[in-house]
Amino acid sequence: MIEEERITELERRADKSERNDKGFAETIKALIESSLHHSEMMDDFFRGMNELREAQSNTEVKIAALVDAQIRAEDEMKELREGMSQLRDVARQMMLAIIQTNKRVDDLEHKPS
Repeated sequence: MIEEERITELERRADKSERNDKGFAETIKALIESSLHHSEMMDDFFRGMNELREAQSNTEVKIAALVDAQIRAEDEMKELREGMSQLRDVARQMMLAIIQTNKRVDDLEHKPS
């Protein structure tokens, strides 16, 4: 009878060990699947980060181009203002010359002969 009890106990332990091994294998499988899922998520995250860096880089290039264009436009506006100022000076000089010419003509017309 003792022998039968020992055999029964060994069979019970073997069944328990088999169940534990099966549970352990399922746990390992779940961990591997979880690890793969997290790895895919990290890959997606890093892909997204790279896309954001690229977009930021493109934006910085566009901003730099806009700043350059604004600086050129401001320089051109300054040149235009200077040109307009010179045109006003020339127009004033021409008006003074016309006034002086008209005055001379008037003086010549009213000059006693």
